[in-house]
Amino acid sequence: MSDFALEHEGLALPLPESARARTLLAWLAVNRGMHSRSRLAGLLRPDATEESARKSVRDAVWAIRQALGEAGKPALVTERERVGLAEDVETDFDAFRAALAAGRAEEAVGLAEGELLPGMDDDWIIAARDEVSSDVGEALRRLAETAEAEGDVEAAAQWARRRAALDPLAEEPVRELIRLLAAAGDRGRALKTYEELVGRLERELRTVPSEDTRALVARVRTGATGGAAGPAGPGPPSALGGSSNATVVPPPLAREVRYARSGELNIAYTTVGDGPLDLVFTPGFVSHLEVFWEESAAAGFLRRLASFARVILWDKREQGLSDRTGRAPTLEQGQDDLLAVMDAAGVERAAVVGVSEGGPMSILFAASHPDRVTGLALYGTHARVLEADDYPEGIPQEVVEATIDKLVDGWGGAPCLDLFAPSLMDDAQFRAWWSRALRSGTSAGSVRSVMELNFHIDVRAILPSVRAPTLVLHARDDRLLPLPLGRYLADNIPDARLVTVPIADHIPFAAAGDEIVDEIEAFLTGHRPAREPERILTTVVFTDVVGSTERAADLGDRRWRGLLQTYQALVREQTANHQGREISTTGDGSLASFDGPARAVRCAETILAEAEARDLPVRAGVHTGECEIVDGDLAGMAVHIGARIGEMAEAGEVLVSSTVRDLVVGSGLEFSERGESELRGVPDRWRLFALAG
Repeated sequence: MSDFALEHEGLALPLPESARARTLLAWLAVNRGMHSRSRLAGLLRPDATEESARKSVRDAVWAIRQALGEAGKPALVTERERVGLAEDVETDFDAFRAALAAGRAEEAVGLAEGELLPGMDDDWIIAARDEVSSDVGEALRRLAETAEAEGDVEAAAQWARRRAALDPLAEEPVRELIRLLAAAGDRGRALKTYEELVGRLERELRTVPSEDTRALVARVRTGATGGAAGPAGPGPPSALGGSSNATVVPPPLAREVRYARSGELNIAYTTVGDGPLDLVFTPGFVSHLEVFWEESAAAGFLRRLASFARVILWDKREQGLSDRTGRAPTLEQGQDDLLAVMDAAGVERAAVVGVSEGGPMSILFAASHPDRVTGLALYGTHARVLEADDYPEGIPQEVVEATIDKLVDGWGGAPCLDLFAPSLMDDAQFRAWWSRALRSGTSAGSVRSVMELNFHIDVRAILPSVRAPTLVLHARDDRLLPLPLGRYLADNIPDARLVTVPIADHIPFAAAGDEIVDEIEAFLTGHRPAREPERILTTVVFTDVVGSTERAADLGDRRWRGLLQTYQALVREQTANHQGREISTTGDGSLASFDGPARAVRCAETILAEAEARDLPVRAGVHTGECEIVDGDLAGMAVHIGARIGEMAEAGEVLVSSTVRDLVVGSGLEFSERGESELRGVPDRWRLFALAG
């Protein structure tokens, strides 16, 4: 599936000479079916007038026919307003998709060798390559998983190595490779793989491996026996194959993913928590049982649900770790899959939480299987999306189509965050996770079919049949699915209660996850929790301008204000570049938090260097500790310690606590000891260290 070539009955056919004709032919080969000429015109010449662009389509069709000749002429089907390839035309891309859908992972991986359509750099082909890469990665993951389950850990490591090579900067595949190499007894190769990852992250991203990766490697280093010469002697076979002297390292994910059989398909699910209430969480248009735990807000949302219930999480077919068929699931198929998951998890009756695209299926399930549903909670969902004469609450067709196009065209990046999570649009760390979650959760082709099907679903007729107690939650300023859609549900489901949340985010965990879970818990259990303040382990960085009062007096208010604005922009830019979160800014000082201490120190170092280049003396204090989250701000002793360390720093100096120094060992950062100091208002004496160099 690499070079662009045409064949007919074993004979090579020439490619069209026109670049636009080749682009059109390639696009039709990757996107099967009949397509409107207007859409193709926008593809070939997006900046031209419609008349000129449609002429280009006609010219490209003519050039394709000339290249195909009489023998290949039936391959191209043209209608007055639509163009496409004939159904009997075979492509490697179709064969790849068919192999994936049939579960023939090894065949699919073989078909995907090489780059898709090399030499073409249109946006759509780049997105298609990303989609193929994501699907190949998932196929390789399953091959490794199967090989490991069969006891062939060395083969599993080989598949994992190929998966890690797809994106050398993605930690999770490399981490899995390290685990499997260690499990196969090759501790040296596992550690070398880690060192290579450290080097790549430092060179390319100026960062260090995550805490999960470092913890895994620590287990590899301490758990192996036999050293470089290999095992000390033979032992009984281990559960993973090889001898008992090999390092057996558990996967970093503590939640076990299992599979329920639904017809011929495997539906992935897992359980979290052990509360007295069973709760099934049905996600929106995209999900991935593993990737969702990588985002702190998403993980916190799920943990809160698990604090009062046994939560059953699942990936719908065509999503995440469940089987993919290349076709969007119908509501009936979704019901069958949910029943299969509940049966496999041993759940007789459960509360059902349906989010966004998962809402209509949850509504239908509650109406069709009242004996299995104890309560229904809906967030950001609908009975119907499209506007109709008897449904003025709906969204106009052209708006829906534009949204789908925007989502698909931006696939591979972080599309439509302004609709899904406007509060996090400028959060670089969340944008990176959102991009990965979409790519891992489904493909660009699948998401179009899923969204188009979802936007044409209409379950209004069954709303009066829902007998389960129902809670409807909806963001007051939801930009994707406006509030009237939620209000319609509450007005037409018997005795349903509507709660509006004062946010604009369509994603439930983005801005008000705790408040939303509080409402769900109160609805299902009858009491509202008195929540303890959320606490997290984080690294805080305080920066401020040294001698700001004197500098302001020297420069005058106007020049000082301009310089301060430049400095604040610099702090925000570098905080985002180092995957941090800006907490607060007050005049010439700022507070930011980071999930990795090395990134925090490097961010402070960069801010100080950039500020010095602008003749602005800045100092920084860095500390790692447990903080409370209060209304989006950080509080607690760790924050006070970080602030006091910052006060002790000299101009141009990054001063850190011994906690930070100890946590970044191996990162390449070097420090000079500054001795013990008393920090104002903080108990005990603290050893401080200054960043060297």
